[in-house]
Amino acid sequence: MRETISVYERVMITLGFLASGSDSHSSMQYLFQIPVCTIGRIVKEVTPAIYNALKDLQVKTVDSSIC
Repeated sequence: MRETISVYERVMITLGFLASGSDSHSSMQYLFQIPVCTIGRIVKEVTPAIYNALKDLQVKTVDSSIC
């Protein structure tokens, strides 16, 4: 029986992919010991969840003319 991949690991995999770019599936395969196809599926599932959770947040910007 396969072990489940925790929510923490799923978020870490997705954030790692989004931060590192295109070739990170293969490098994350070795880091997390998870097959590339599973990493791809996790990224596809978690990315929209992150977007939906954060889409209504407003980020305040700093007025650069003040500094």
